[in-house]
Amino acid sequence: MEKSVTVEVTISGTQSKDAFGIKNKGLHYVLPHVFIVHGDEQNRIKHMVAYWDNAGWYSQLGRSHI
Repeated sequence: MEKSVTVEVTISGTQSKDAFGIKNKGLHYVLPHVFIVHGDEQNRIKHMVAYWDNAGWYSQLGRSHI
């Protein structure tokens, strides 16, 4: 029987260098993530879906456009 697990985590921190097209301003971010993991009968991961609010993350780090 296949199994599914949904996990919500929060990733947070302070930007320490330029990354992902975002200049470092030393701003703090808090970013919720949701992962939906589908497994098989042997508890191996078959498929995983992840979601986070990229626009919200960019906004927290001072980037005004996506």
